[in-house]
Amino acid sequence: MSHLTNELHDSGLLKNADFLGEIASASLPPPLKPSDVKAALVSARFEDGMVRPVFDLVNPGESVCIVVSDQTRRTAADLILPVLFEGLRARGCSLRDMFILVASGIHRHPDAAELEHIVGPAIMEAFEGRIYRHDPDNISELASAGRLRS
Repeated sequence: MSHLTNELHDSGLLKNADFLGEIASASLPPPLKPSDVKAALVSARFEDGMVRPVFDLVNPGESVCIVVSDQTRRTAADLILPVLFEGLRARGCSLRDMFILVASGIHRHPDAAELEHIVGPAIMEAFEGRIYRHDPDNISELASAGRLRS
């Protein structure tokens, strides 16, 4: 049993309870390094089975929207975005042609501190005024992107 389970048992909180077991996660992988992120972005496998850099998806002058998860889902966006934007700039793309959309769906919008935690301080500063929070309740701000066949 884990330390927490032993504490609960010793405290009497589990008295008269059937203990069915516990779920323990495997040890966490080591933290991502920028070199790990770059290696993944340079050798991405696409639907056609080809392996190529994600940077090749964008041409200089094209408008780009990067969608990130909100504060309810911890992702590595703060580690991935700097490497992604570095690769796109090396390709000749300008950050002025890019913006970030926070996919909060029906969750509340992240506050400034949460947003900085999501994208990282450098990206927060570089994209000042170009980070948008999705608002599903503002019909005038929504646009159809098409329909799926049923």
